[in-house]
Amino acid sequence: MKRFILLLMMGLLIHHSSNASQHGSLIGEAFETNDIQRYRLQFVTDRVVYTSGGITVVYPLTFSSPPMVDVSVDLSAGTLLPNTTYTPIITSNAVGSVTITVLTIFDDGTSTTITDTLTADNVVLNILAIG
Repeated sequence: MKRFILLLMMGLLIHHSSNASQHGSLIGEAFETNDIQRYRLQFVTDRVVYTSGGITVVYPLTFSSPPMVDVSVDLSAGTLLPNTTYTPIITSNAVGSVTITVLTIFDDGTSTTITDTLTADNVVLNILAIG
């Protein structure tokens, strides 16, 4: 288990330190009472600028089943507006691609507004798919 966690952490470091798409595989180990199961997990990392209406990221490899996808949001320029939250939503996840929409949630204390994030908001998505 320690080996799998170490390799996963290495993948996450690559994921957050580069603007280029990266892919590879990890070796996982599952320990049971009298057995050790080893398995290979493929991964893809990417960092993409969000455009209004949603984006589709095509994986440079094909997973055997839809992967687990983790998405985080960064602002590439400017500062976060007060009372504003950017929330990524995975609208489609398949073996060859993922489609993501980012919602802007604004709460002024009396009402809450939810809209699609504008391209001008300079939102960058960090994507990690493992499967």
